[in-house]
Amino acid sequence: PAFLPSPSLIEINNVVQVFGQVARTTIGVSGLSKIVSLPDATVVSKQGALIFRNIVVTHPIGTLMVRLCLDINKGGGDASLMGVILCASLIHHSLRLIHEEGLHPILLFDGYMQCLPEILSVIDSLRIPLKEEKETYQKIANSVMLPKLLSHKKSLELSQICASACSTSSSDDLSEPEITVLPLPGGKTEL
Repeated sequence: PAFLPSPSLIEINNVVQVFGQVARTTIGVSGLSKIVSLPDATVVSKQGALIFRNIVVTHPIGTLMVRLCLDINKGGGDASLMGVILCASLIHHSLRLIHEEGLHPILLFDGYMQCLPEILSVIDSLRIPLKEEKETYQKIANSVMLPKLLSHKKSLELSQICASACSTSSSDDLSEPEITVLPLPGGKTEL
């Protein structure tokens, strides 16, 4: 190695990896729910904001990871766990480059900023055109709602309602949508 990692870098990496692991094991349809102990109840949830909002954190980097999740959740919610995973991966690989290659953190930041346009271009190229069919709308709605509901049946019922609303929309002018989705970050859906 170019230099020995300081105990503080090892600690930062360990904290970040704990948050990344919690997010990784929670995300997706087959992700594991977490038991969250609230003052008035115990809740089983896969919602990143609910999980991270209720973790008692004393380490400053852990506090930043919680803020990251909660801030992403304010903007719409569904990407909060992905943000934590991405951040954990970037920090882990950055610390590895600092340790093994002796790179200065400012050089890493500059490198990330130079790569940003290419990264955004690749993400844009991964977009899949949406088939405007009721079945497609239902699959999208179900994948968004399923983690927020403990009942697969309720998720299917709600996704059918959403799909019907989307498929009956008659406007071709997307500048003024007939259907508006209002995110309720960290909220729960009841039927």
